[in-house]
Amino acid sequence: MTAPGQFYTRRSRTPSVGVAGRSSDSAGVLSAAARTADPSPVVATISARRRRSPECNLVVKRTSLRNASKLTLSSEAEGRTSDEKRLRKLVKVKDSGCSSSGVKSSHNEVDIEDVPPLTAYRFTEEEASSIKASLLSWYDENHRLLPWRQHPSDSLENQVDGEVEEGRCMKEESVSLSHELHSKGGGKGSKKSSKQGAKFEQRTTDVTRSIEMEEQRAYEVWVSEMMLQQTRVATVIEYYRRWMERWPSLHHLAQASQEEVNTVWAGLGYYRRARFLLEGAKQIVERGSGFPRSVKELQKVPGIGEYTSGAIASICFQQPVPVVDGNVVRVLSRLRAITENPKLPSTVRIHWALAEELVDARRPGDLNQSLMELGATVCKPSSPDCSFCPVSTHCKALSLESKSVKAVTDFPVKVAKVQPRDEYVAVCIVVVMNRKNVGNLVDGNFSAADSHILLVQRPPQGLLAGLWEFPLVSVGGTAVQSKEQKAAMNEYLQSSLGFNLQRRGNFSTERREHVGTYVHIFSHIKMHMSIEWLLLCPSESQWERKSMDGKQGSISMKWVQADKVGNLGLTSSVKKIFSMFLNHMKQHKTPKQKRLKP
Repeated sequence: MTAPGQFYTRRSRTPSVGVAGRSSDSAGVLSAAARTADPSPVVATISARRRRSPECNLVVKRTSLRNASKLTLSSEAEGRTSDEKRLRKLVKVKDSGCSSSGVKSSHNEVDIEDVPPLTAYRFTEEEASSIKASLLSWYDENHRLLPWRQHPSDSLENQVDGEVEEGRCMKEESVSLSHELHSKGGGKGSKKSSKQGAKFEQRTTDVTRSIEMEEQRAYEVWVSEMMLQQTRVATVIEYYRRWMERWPSLHHLAQASQEEVNTVWAGLGYYRRARFLLEGAKQIVERGSGFPRSVKELQKVPGIGEYTSGAIASICFQQPVPVVDGNVVRVLSRLRAITENPKLPSTVRIHWALAEELVDARRPGDLNQSLMELGATVCKPSSPDCSFCPVSTHCKALSLESKSVKAVTDFPVKVAKVQPRDEYVAVCIVVVMNRKNVGNLVDGNFSAADSHILLVQRPPQGLLAGLWEFPLVSVGGTAVQSKEQKAAMNEYLQSSLGFNLQRRGNFSTERREHVGTYVHIFSHIKMHMSIEWLLLCPSESQWERKSMDGKQGSISMKWVQADKVGNLGLTSSVKKIFSMFLNHMKQHKTPKQKRLKP
């Protein structure tokens, strides 16, 4: 008996794993026979002790007065490439709660209340087939030529699966042939065998090359998908090209440092993505087993979640798995006129289930990309071009608009955004130079002044983790007077960085001025920055930068030559602050050296 492999629980979008040899690449959805299923909430689990059994054990517990509920288990063997090979099995869940083998179990119970109302939104087989064909035909003719995207005709999807399997057979035959050649040695048969051996070796080499091309493509798609998160395509293109010039392969990236990666990433925002790329590359290379191919294995890599794993698995390795991003949500919401809040977990599960119904087994990557491309170029948020849409005849939102019931742009349902919280901070640009060079700052000539600026590294966790910035201290969620800001900065410089500005020590304060204010909005924080600059001169005749680099307590700090700061891989907010400082210096020139005491 073929055992079911996955099923959805009502509390989680993640499919559960059923039998040995079954991957988690494909999300489970309700079968056609379950459209009228009684949606009584139940609890269903898989016995951990039976996961390697050819049968899938379920534990069922009643949580409603209804008599029965139906739950679909979908099964799909690893590597299958046709819709006909999918097995969908309907299982009746009874009050007593028994497994498919009649054995009770009490392991890992999961509440599956609130099954999403798929009955109202599911595609019929005819609709799904028509939509797939229309999307793929449209995508082949209209997709954008992006540096990380291959044309469908160039993909290996129709070759690799057969070649990989063929390569395994060739290796076995090559071993057998090699043994035969050594045992016979010479003669006409040996010449023929030598030719066969050369042919097998060439074909094996071709298969190896195909696998290497797949893995290289996976690296490229991974980088592009990480960059495209929360970022526009037009912005990403140039960053992607620079990245690939610097690290053309996974192994090149694994040898980079975090600071090098941040330098190339600077200005793209959401710097955790860059950190995840580097950590993931190092992990994959250290394991030495090649680029992960299945959704389950891909999600073990830092920063790769459900969406990114589905994109890589379908586009690069032809795994028939769905992909859902904001563009796909918009397309599906309009196709089916989904009225539920798109942010709710139950609605999220609806979108993933519908996306799986549209996955094309022969061209899963192209189908997924066609949905995303349609949302990005045609089915846009505010001005959709419905006349150019290849699936407009199936669009329920467009049908409602034609009847003056609702507009297409009413879908997906609008959800009020959470406003970012206010945070007020004091920022100080600390400049150090020897006293004899201060006069050169009159014209803002940092190189002649031999001046250095202090940078400190943010903590390894949290906002902008591990990145370099000017000394910064938070003063709370409400605006405060400049005196309070200056006092907070003095405390930070003294207690955290070792500068005592209240008395003369290794450095003396020569100038301190307010530069201006700047507001930078992160996804969840509106940061109000009050910026000042501070000129320090060493009490000794000469100052050595190297003597001050390193750590002060738990804070890493370094001095950078002032005219080199603009070339560093700093965040956009730090670059903006430094630009404000340079403009301030031009407008308020530093006094000449004769005005300072020797």
